[in-house]
Amino acid sequence: MYRYISLHWRRQPEEVPHGILQIQRALSACGEKYPNDFGPLLAALYESMWARGLYIYPEHEFEPILKNVLGASKSEEIISLSKTEETKNLLKKYTDEVFRDGACGVPWVVAERENGDTISVWGFDHLGVVLDFLVPDKKLPPML
Repeated sequence: MYRYISLHWRRQPEEVPHGILQIQRALSACGEKYPNDFGPLLAALYESMWARGLYIYPEHEFEPILKNVLGASKSEEIISLSKTEETKNLLKKYTDEVFRDGACGVPWVVAERENGDTISVWGFDHLGVVLDFLVPDKKLPPML
């Protein structure tokens, strides 16, 4: 366990997600079309699955989360865009990039400083490394 991070799951989801391709495509479409909404959408999906233990994998299960974060109009647009060849190719491009960077699992985090320096790490237990990289001169309190 890293010195800054102490993660405790309230409960493990009933099923580890194997069929999250639709969610990944929706996130890819959102990141391209509405980049300012990407973070809140990702946080809401993460919270639904990991904190609340909800089953969010088929479209009809995660669509209400999209609507709650994005509103009905944007949500419908993102669902529609997520089914296009352009978005499928975009997700493939992102996947190829992280494999080229050495990703070996999830979460794979790429952090970038304002000066362009980057670091890539794998695993929740390495989030403290990201903090050290992004805020190297500060003593940070224990989190989570």
